Amino acid sequence: GDFLVEDTGNGSAHIRLRSSNSGTASSDWKLKTSSNNFFYIDNDTGSAGTAIAISNTNNVNIPNGSLAIGMTGAATSLLDIRGSGNVDVMSKIVNTGQTSNGRKTEFLFGKDNGANLSGALRYVYDGTQANRKIELMHYGTTNGLSIADGGNATFSGSVTASTSMLVGDGEA
Repeated sequence: GDFLVEDTGNGSAHIRLRSSNSGTASSDWKLKTSSNNFFYIDNDTGSAGTAIAISNTNNVNIPNGSLAIGMTGAATSLLDIRGSGNVDVMSKIVNTGQTSNGRKTEFLFGKDNGANLSGALRYVYDGTQANRKIELMHYGTTNGLSIADGGNATFSGSVTASTSMLVGDGEA
């Protein structure tokens, strides 16, 4: 059977979990749903607010805070993923459904997602293996470095060196 908590006035139905010391709440959490068909995990201790919100389309949002994976302590950045022990660590951003030439899988970093305010590290798919490439670019521009599947590198603009640049086994 089910345990049902229902608000028939189209408001918020919730279950509260509280830890207290002599009647004073020291930890106060609630699981709730609202008329917008979202599911929330709220920390009502002090003014912490919503810890996790899950939308009616199953998108997960952490509105205030960070996410730690592979550790028991608090995250030291917005997303903190760590391995443990003498092992390889891999994070994946993969789209197995890419079949059209020019499709990108991209990691954006920097200040903002406006042109020249961030960098982008991207993989560009092509049906021809030799045309697949990795690019390191200024976001929103074509300025950067492109490395093709065979290892050939292309720089946009000009490449200058104040002293010398090592190319292969010699100097340029």
